[in-house]
Amino acid sequence: MKYITKFDRGDYVFAIVQKGVYTKVICALCEGKGRVPLSNSLQTMVCPRCGGQKTFNVDGRLVWKVDEGGIVDRTQIIDKPNNLLIQITFIGSTRWKCEKDIFLTRKHAQVECDRRNGENNY
Repeated sequence: MKYITKFDRGDYVFAIVQKGVYTKVICALCEGKGRVPLSNSLQTMVCPRCGGQKTFNVDGRLVWKVDEGGIVDRTQIIDKPNNLLIQITFIGSTRWKCEKDIFLTRKHAQVECDRRNGENNY
């Protein structure tokens, strides 16, 4: 069986990925210091709420974003119905992406991100 792909080896393409977006807030327990005082002592301990990070993330959600560009190295059919995966070689790494998540221009990739994010009410 012969498969026809949207991309050829050597094409420079842009992939889209889902990434987490969070709102950072300052820890109210330690007031952004990362440490809290021990009872009846001058010593302090790592804040149990933020783990000493001074802030923590709230309201996390996934959004579609344009990833870095890369060169199509090869295509390979993975054992999933209607799901063609394409290997893209980036500087220093190799990734497998679904063909439906790869675009020839950054602009087309961004349009698809906006469409998917709109469908998910982000």
